[in-house]
Amino acid sequence: MNGDVEPLRELIAALDHAGERAWAKRLSLMECREHYYRYRWSLCVQAADLTLRRWPGTAEAARLRARSIYRSTGVIEAATVARIDALVASADEPG
Repeated sequence: MNGDVEPLRELIAALDHAGERAWAKRLSLMECREHYYRYRWSLCVQAADLTLRRWPGTAEAARLRARSIYRSTGVIEAATVARIDALVASADEPG
């Protein structure tokens, strides 16, 4: 992927529209990963937003989105802070 994301996004939309949702979601997540691992934070956030709009609750897209925002701005999203707080609280509970 050379940075021109429109053809891939059109393919993803066409696959989704044709009912090939599993393939569309797989390609959408591949786009997120590609941008993330190539340090293209803003494109990763865009791809993750599109993925989450089509398939709400997609955990990998949400994680890559939060990590990209953090890496580009240093800001930790509220949902990430809440998740960290919940993990810390559960670790503090006697087990």
